Amino acid sequence: LRYQFWHVAQDLTTQLRNVLATSRVLAGLGVGDETATAAAATLQWICRDGAGMLANLGAASILGSRLGGDTRRWRFAGDVAVDIGL
Repeated sequence: LRYQFWHVAQDLTTQLRNVLATSRVLAGLGVGDETATAAAATLQWICRDGAGMLANLGAASILGSRLGGDTRRWRFAGDVAVDIGL
């Protein structure tokens, strides 16, 4: 029950962070800016998502074999680290 409480709290903060990050990304892509181009917005979006995917693959390949013992603890710790980082 204690784990579930913190898991739900973490999920709620993650959703809030996603909403805020998406609004800032859209503003950065030029939504609402009349001088922004679609090509620039697409390139920026691809770079951002690509960097995130590469970071996930790198972390998984380096740490994957060491995280199997206590999956819930490591998942929660990873989610908290992501929330703090963003």
